[in-house]
Amino acid sequence: LWAPLAPWEQVRVVSTSARHSAVVTSLGGVYTCGDGGDGALGHGDLASHAHLKLVTYFSDSSTSSGQPQGQAGEGQPGCELVGVSCGADLFGSHTACLDSRGRVYTFGLGSACGRGNRRPHPVPGRVVIEHAPSGNEADGLTPPDPEEGDRVAQVCAGGGFCLALTRSGLLWAWGNWMGGRLGLGPVPSKEDTSYMHSGSKRKRLLPLLLRPRRVRKGLESCGPLASVSCGDAHCAAVTQRGQVLVWGQNESGQLGLGPSRRSGRLENHFYPTPLPPFKGFGDHPALFGGGGGSLSGLSGLSGGGLAKAAALAARAGASAQVAVHVACGGAHTLAIDARGEVWAWGGLGGACIGLGGDDAGSASRSASRSAGPAGGHTLRPTSELQAARAVRQ
Repeated sequence: LWAPLAPWEQVRVVSTSARHSAVVTSLGGVYTCGDGGDGALGHGDLASHAHLKLVTYFSDSSTSSGQPQGQAGEGQPGCELVGVSCGADLFGSHTACLDSRGRVYTFGLGSACGRGNRRPHPVPGRVVIEHAPSGNEADGLTPPDPEEGDRVAQVCAGGGFCLALTRSGLLWAWGNWMGGRLGLGPVPSKEDTSYMHSGSKRKRLLPLLLRPRRVRKGLESCGPLASVSCGDAHCAAVTQRGQVLVWGQNESGQLGLGPSRRSGRLENHFYPTPLPPFKGFGDHPALFGGGGGSLSGLSGLSGGGLAKAAALAARAGASAQVAVHVACGGAHTLAIDARGEVWAWGGLGGACIGLGGDDAGSASRSASRSAGPAGGHTLRPTSELQAARAVRQ
C-alpha cells in the first residue's frame, strides 16, 4: 500500500471513516489515503489517493516557522504525532491528529475542524483550545498543571464533529450540533433580522460550532472522564469510576436508554446521560444486547484513563457494573465491562451488534417495539433515509 518503512518504524495507530483512512507510525508520522475531496487527507490539495501517502506538514522543516499557520508548505518540524481519528458524514470528511505535547491538529471539512470558519482545510492546522483553570472543587476535578497546562490526551472524530479529552478529564466539542451530538444542549438559534424577514420574529438555527467549547452540563457529578468515542451522530464516554455516559442521536437505540417514558419513542439526548447498570439480556428494556462472551487482554487497552478505570474495577471486585472501554459505531455502541464481557445495543437490533441466531431475532423485535407506535423497523435506516433527514435538518 505504501513505500517500505524503515526497519525500526512500525504502525502504532490506525483510524478509518466511510471515506478515508489514516495511520500513525512509531516515528510520529501520519499517512492518509482515500477521498480527498474536502482536504481530509492533509496533502495541501483536494486530490484523492488510492495508496497511503505521508502528510509532509508534520515533518517539513524546510520552511520558516514564522509564516502564518496553514500556509501551503509550512511544516511543524519536531511534531511527533501519537494519535489520529477520521470522521465523515454526508457533507464531507475530516481528520484530527494529536501530538506528543497534547496539541490538536485538524484538516478537511471546515465546519468540523474547529478552526473558526467553514471553508475546506487541505493543510493541517492547530486547533486552539483555551485551557482555563477549571479544576475547582465544584468540578471535583484535578486542577491543570499551571506550567504545562491541561494537555489533550485523546481526540475523536465523528460525523461532522470532534471531541477532545484532556488529561484531567475535561471534555471539549466542536462541529455539527444537530441531534445533540456535541453534548452542549439543543441547537441554538437567533432571530433572523435579514431584510426578507424584517418585522417578523422568525428564528434561524445555528447548527455549526466553529470553535471548541467545553462540555459541562451532565458531567458535574460523574467525575473525570477516562475515554470517549464518537459515532455518526452520538457519543459515549467512560468515567474514571467506570460509569458509561451517552448523548446525541438515538433513533436506532444507540444510546441504550430505551424509549422515553413520556412519549414511548426513542428520543435524542442533548447532554451526557448516565447509562443504567448493565443487566442480563432481556432484563433491561434499554439494552438491545447482553453479555457477548469474555475478552481477555484488557491490559492491552491504552490510555492512562483506561488504566485508572481498570484499577478501580479490580478494587471493586471486577463488578459487571464497572465499564473499562466503550466504542461507538455509526448507530450502535459496544462496551467492555470489568469482567471482560462485551455489551452491545443500538443498530435497531441488527446484525451489527453481533448477537446472532435467536438472540438477534429477539433484539430486532425489541428494537421494533422501542421504535414507537410507528415502529416495525428491523434494519438500520438506509442511506437514502439518512440523506433525506440531513436535508430536512
